[in-house]
Amino acid sequence: MYIDTHCHLNFPDFETDREDVLEGALKEGVVAIINPGSSVEKSKSAVALSEKYPSVYSAVGIHPLDVKDVSISDISEIVKLAKNKKVVAIGETGLDFYYGKETGEKQREFFVAHIEIAGELGLPLIIHQRNSRDEVIDICERYKLPQKVVFHCFGGDMAMADY
Repeated sequence: MYIDTHCHLNFPDFETDREDVLEGALKEGVVAIINPGSSVEKSKSAVALSEKYPSVYSAVGIHPLDVKDVSISDISEIVKLAKNKKVVAIGETGLDFYYGKETGEKQREFFVAHIEIAGELGLPLIIHQRNSRDEVIDICERYKLPQKVVFHCFGGDMAMADY
């Protein structure tokens, strides 16, 4: 029995074979798939997909590389979506300074907002961290993280893993 905690089934790559992918996963013992959002629109489509398939659940959030195209007020849409019964986490969120250093301040602002939403709603948080170890640790120490956190795209070391 397996749970896939991070699969973007709502991305265009799966338009032609999504049904086959889901059927194959179920045959191999995958009992649940969590489909994280990476923007407001992708979060909406993740929720819609989770409502269509019993074994698919969603997470809602704005990926650190997608913050450049939105304003912090768009977080209100994430809050609304997060109240859906098939939403099981907030994210993916975090900091990516490998591809997005120029939006670092905006990424930090969104990361904190996602942490706050997860805490308010009692949902786990999915963190994307690349080339931002110290900054992520700093934010995690300054803000109350939810009890459950998953690091996706973990670019840290053993010290961070032990954190």
